[in-house]
Amino acid sequence: MRRFLVWGRARALRPVPARRAVFSALLVALAPLAAAQEDPEEGQRSSVPVTLTDGRGFAWDVQGDGTIKDGTSDAYDDGLRLTVNGQNFPGVDAALLSADGREIVLGPRAIGDLEVTRRIWISPTDGFARYLDVVHNPGAETVPVSLSVSIDVGSDSSTRIVATSSGDRVVDPEDFGLVTDDGGGGANDAVVVTIYADRMASSRPTVSAADGTDRMTLSMTGVFLPPRSRGAFLFIAAQRSSTDEALRFLSAFDPNPVLEAIPDDLRSAVWNFGPGLHMVAPLVLPREEGREAIELITGDRLRGEVKPTVYRLETAFGRIEASTEDLAGLEFGQPGKTLDRMVFESGSVYSGQLSPRVVTIAVPSTGTFEVPAARVARLLLRVRAASTPPDPGAAAPHLAILLTGDRFQGEVLSPTFSLRTRYGVLEFQVGEVVAIHLTTGRPSLHQLTLSDGSTSTGLLDSGPIRMKLDVGLETSIPAPLLEALVRPLGQKPEGLAGRPVVRLSDGDVFVGRPAPGTWRLETVFGEVQVPTERISSAEFSRGQWRVVRLVMWDEGELSGRVLDETLSFQLSSGKTLSFDPGHIQVVEIPFPEIPEEAKAEVLRWMAELGDPDWNRRQEAKRQLVRIGKPAIPMLRERLAAEEDPEVQAALESILEEIEGK
Repeated sequence: MRRFLVWGRARALRPVPARRAVFSALLVALAPLAAAQEDPEEGQRSSVPVTLTDGRGFAWDVQGDGTIKDGTSDAYDDGLRLTVNGQNFPGVDAALLSADGREIVLGPRAIGDLEVTRRIWISPTDGFARYLDVVHNPGAETVPVSLSVSIDVGSDSSTRIVATSSGDRVVDPEDFGLVTDDGGGGANDAVVVTIYADRMASSRPTVSAADGTDRMTLSMTGVFLPPRSRGAFLFIAAQRSSTDEALRFLSAFDPNPVLEAIPDDLRSAVWNFGPGLHMVAPLVLPREEGREAIELITGDRLRGEVKPTVYRLETAFGRIEASTEDLAGLEFGQPGKTLDRMVFESGSVYSGQLSPRVVTIAVPSTGTFEVPAARVARLLLRVRAASTPPDPGAAAPHLAILLTGDRFQGEVLSPTFSLRTRYGVLEFQVGEVVAIHLTTGRPSLHQLTLSDGSTSTGLLDSGPIRMKLDVGLETSIPAPLLEALVRPLGQKPEGLAGRPVVRLSDGDVFVGRPAPGTWRLETVFGEVQVPTERISSAEFSRGQWRVVRLVMWDEGELSGRVLDETLSFQLSSGKTLSFDPGHIQVVEIPFPEIPEEAKAEVLRWMAELGDPDWNRRQEAKRQLVRIGKPAIPMLRERLAAEEDPEVQAALESILEEIEGK
């Protein structure tokens, strides 16, 4: 809903003498802003079910377990059911409503060692529901979490996938949402939209969906929740009357206003969204394509054309000068309380003192006005088409986000990052690190995510981080001020599925396998030395110090107490790290390491897959299947780089046969 205000304080603006205008009866249309979500603790109890209507008129009949019984026009059949570690979320007899009545909080309810809460916010201005399923680990040990949401839609066996976020009808790992319908285009059951990640998410759920089945599933597995911490799974559900409306919603949905409205401590716990604009201190610029606007401190808004002006910003590391033609907007702070901000088209945000302290705007049919900065909250510049498209081959800049709300893009000049952990100081090359995030625990630590998918948490111990900024200046960022450092346009971490990993009790995960050698175990048979190449998996006891259960590649099992002071692991990066056995939780080796002498054989047979002779190709396939699981990493690497469709098909067939054994 748009509101209109009549603002009649002509004396608050100083008209340019050449173009005087009467301003006492100027109508200013205010653009709708994202509504901040109320704190549910300030609300009231309500019996369940609770039925709310969203801003598009669609009903959400929320049951005691958070499922939607019907929605509007049979959109759901008890859909959006949450399961954690194999147990359905238990229903509640009463829900907690936020003060504005828009958010429904169910729980917390105990599921095993975890506390689970469902927070369901129904948008009052748009047509969607935001689900935030929060999992809390109150204990002293890391807990594995497997979470799934079952979306039972009302279209039953007539269900078909209309489109995914990538534009086709096939759900793949790069998608972040999809639209389903019964073939009636909304004429029968309502069309359903589900958004389960955003474009910048490095962790996305696995999606099970197909034509002819009414049940879709979103699954998050392989998540380990450290002691006394929270994680959250966020998804958006929407109903529409036609497939066209549903597709428009999917393509245009911006998660940032939704994320900004979530409390800070929960926003940082979300697994499957970000990093994005929501990582910055709240700064939303509702810009338009055709015109510019000045938002006044009264909330009124002047729309028109802003006179091109060069603004100067005095920052802690030097002066920045930029024309309004290069900016997305300006935010004027309160003198003596908050700093001004300069926002670039690139997304960089810099804080400091702005000058000149005036904004000149030409308002159609009214006149040109010089508005003092003291009266201006924000300057919203029009959205412009990029003058030059981004070079996909260019080196990806780093994005540094500070606790002050500043957001810098540029190149990190520091060669390495050092992290002080419970098992020693680790040093990583800048190129190895995909992201650094400040954790929400006490004390606050930094978590490094490496390009191979490994994560490690500790204190940044490398001194100030030197950066060359996109505005041409150089600066040094003190580590305590760093909220995040990410590569928004660069590589994402590799997934952990199907890779050898060691998981530690503090939540750290490293991609690698036990170093060559033996583990010494005290067993009921006496001391046993186990060659590490025989180990398929190792699960360490939570209650008994250093006690482990080993599963061997020959399917034998052995339990005992580890006698070694430390156990060493060779990481995919080439580093070797040693850990106290008491700090290790799980070791997973999905395939045995291939001996050096066998690597040449695998390479030789893979080369034969492209031979013109059919018999030689078939023999190569038989030999690679014979070698089996040790060849999987080399086969996958070759498949990723292979361009010949026939060889690709052969590699896929070989992998399928090996992994199916």
